Parts: sequence; structure tokens; C-alpha cells
Amino acid sequence: MLNHKYVFLKYVAEILFFLSLFVGLGILFLSFFFGNLTAEQIIFHIYYAKEIFALKGIYLKIFVSYALGLFVIYVILYFILHKLKTKAFLIISVFMFVSVSIVAFVKFDIASYVYGKFSYSDLYEKNYAEPINENFSINSDSKNIVVFFLESMESKYNVLLDSIQILASPQNSMGKYYQIYGSDWTIAGMVTALCGVPLDVDVSYNQYGSNYNFLPNLVCLPDILNSLEYKNYFVTSGSSTFGGKDVFMKEHGIKQEHIYDVNYFRQHMNGRLYGGTWGYPDSLMYDFLKRHILALHDKKERFFIVAETVNTHYPYNHIEKDCKTKYQDWRDAVLCTDKQISDFVQWFYQEGLDKDTILLIIGDHLSMDKDIAQAMSSFSGERTIANVLIADQKTLKPRKFSGVDIMPTIIDAADISSKSSKLGLGVSLFDETQQTLVEKYGLEELNKQLRKNSLVYESFLK
Repeated sequence: MLNHKYVFLKYVAEILFFLSLFVGLGILFLSFFFGNLTAEQIIFHIYYAKEIFALKGIYLKIFVSYALGLFVIYVILYFILHKLKTKAFLIISVFMFVSVSIVAFVKFDIASYVYGKFSYSDLYEKNYAEPINENFSINSDSKNIVVFFLESMESKYNVLLDSIQILASPQNSMGKYYQIYGSDWTIAGMVTALCGVPLDVDVSYNQYGSNYNFLPNLVCLPDILNSLEYKNYFVTSGSSTFGGKDVFMKEHGIKQEHIYDVNYFRQHMNGRLYGGTWGYPDSLMYDFLKRHILALHDKKERFFIVAETVNTHYPYNHIEKDCKTKYQDWRDAVLCTDKQISDFVQWFYQEGLDKDTILLIIGDHLSMDKDIAQAMSSFSGERTIANVLIADQKTLKPRKFSGVDIMPTIIDAADISSKSSKLGLGVSLFDETQQTLVEKYGLEELNKQLRKNSLVYESFLK
């Protein structure tokens, strides 16, 4: 009986020992490859594991590196610790498991996530305005729309880097663009801006891509524009499958044949490709996008384009061969991206597109890189997301706002008639009679409410 007891304890010790290494090494790898993550991000990407199982590019590198590291460390430490008596081995394993659990709990803010899932808020009931397709109409003045999501682009870069061009244009800024709960990674930032609600990760529902559904009962900007007979497109130099972006786009008004990503470029632009880690260089996407916009413009059909850059994606910032290097680190990638988007804006004006097309340039979220966060903290003021709106004969008084205000502001800027300036959780920034949620609640209280469950949000998932 005694032997069975010690065998059982030994098995428990070995399991806890392995789990400790699994979690501990996982924390290190996630922190290095993806920066400062939250529990929501980790759960979402585990929940939507399509890109992980595809094992392509950087994902294969991360998976293989993690697996090899785990195996080597496990073997080395196991051969050292298994010589100890069972009781000592168990104590060490329990200590390791408790330690890494506490680190994970604190680092990924699991407490806040758990708290939110056991409480409800009436924020949506008080503030959500359902976008109904019948409430929108176009006229002869309605504009084409191009929305650029610049990877990890912050407004304070123009303080840190004195040679920033377009992102240092205060006359085109909509104001202080705050990152809110549920918008702090790429697909979450896109959903927040295009749908007027943040991306809340609820594991009770299987509606984030694995069943080829993504918030199926939520009406988003591409849905509205599709009903108005806009031609909708998504263009990225990265992978459209990462985070379920392709599923989201197809669910909300963008056809598969109108999604252009690394797979498209690989198949149709052989001989011109040289790659960065997260995809192909953004310059390739810009060249394609310019030709595509001119072709669409010549057809005189209204269009809506969502474009995404990847050169500044942590941790492998890609500095293109045509860009100058000044700092030999991530700052060069930021300067390169700024130059590319500045050149695009110049081209946009030269082609006269500003007369019938609005151009919105926004960061998808704040940088997750701890080095960048530290650099940003050395300057006074809050960290906010870069934003530039170019809309002919439209002016904005700078406001405090978040991603939920982007959709109604685009509708307004594009001269699309709407029965209300409130859409989703947001308001058009052109309507100064309406407060944004950041102005109404303050950032801290707003995030606190957004962390909680919502019956309205749950209706988007079912």
C-alpha cells in the first residue's frame, strides 16, 4: 500500500513538473514573439487555432522552437530532479507549478478576465444603437472609402522620432484615439473600428471562426456598405487567416475573391517577392493597392477597401531595402512605414482621389513591445493610437474617442445619409452634440464596464 502511495505521488510530481515547464516556457515564448499579451488574446488565438495548425512561416518557427526548448529543458531537469526522494521532488514540483501559475495570473491579468465573466453590465443597453441597413442611403456626393490599419502605430511616435511625416499632421488628426478593452490586438482593433463594438472573448460560444462564423448577428460597416452596393475589398501583405480575419471579412460583406493577401501575391506576382517574417513587404501591397484603386475608380463604382500593413509587427520588424536605416532597431521600421504611407497620401492627392474618396489611416492597436512601451513612458502624456482622416471639405474638432466611434465617423465623412449619428457603441465625431463613451465615462470606468458580460453582446454570437 505504501509503494502505491509513493508511485501515485511520483506521478503527481512528474505531471506538475511537466506542466510547470510547459506554462513557464510558454510565458517566455509568448512574451518574446507576441509582446505584452492579455488573457483575452491568448484565449482567442487558442480558440481560433486555424493559423497554429497550418504551421506556416513564423508559426512553424515558434512551435518548433517551443517544442525543442521544452523537450531539452525537461530532459535535463528531469534527470537531475528524479534522483531526489519522491517527497522532495513533489515539493519542488508543487512550488514550480504554483510559481508559474502566479506569474501567468499576474502577467496576463487573468483576475480581471475572470471577474468580468462573472458579472454583467448594462453599458450596451444604455448606449448601443443597432445599425439597420434600411437607415442608410447614398446620394451623388457619397464617397469611396479606404481605411488603412497600420500595425502597432502610436501617435506618440511623432514625439520620439523627429522625422515622422504624415503621422505628425495635427490638422488631419481626429484627436486622442484611446485603446479600450477588447481592441488591443489586430483583429480586435479591426472589429472595434468596423463594427462599433470591441471584441469580447467568450468561450461559452463557438462563433469566432472555427465554425466559419464570426459574430454572425452583428451588423458592421462592410455589411452596411454591401447593402448600398459598394464593392468591398480587403488587402494585406500578411496572412488573412491570422486571427480569423478572413472569416470575419467573409461573414461581413467581403467576398473571398476580394481578399488579397500573401497567398494571392505568391500565386500572381512570382519573381517580385522577397519576404519579411509576418508576410511580404508592405511596398508590394502599396503597389498593388494603387493599381487596384485606379482600376476601381475608372469603373466608376463605389468601393470600400480595408488595407493592413505588417512591417512594424513585433518582434520581427521588417525594414525594406529602399528605406534608410538610422537607429538599427524598431524605430527604423516605424520611419519606413511612415514614409510609405506618406508617399501613398501624396500619390492619393496627385491622382485627385481626395475629391471623391475618403482616406482614413489608423493604428490597429498600441504596440505590445515592452521596449517600445518603456520608450513611450519616457515622454509625458498618454499613449494613444495614430489617426489621420483625409476627407475633402470635412473638418473635425479633435475629440477623445475610441475605436467604436470609427464606423459612424466614416459613414458621416463619406456623405452617406444616416438616420442617426450613433452607431454601435460609437458616435460620429462630426456630431459635437453627442458624447463618445470615453468622454462620457472616462477610460478607466469604460474599460471596467466593457470587461463585464453583456446580454446584448451575447445576441451577436448566437
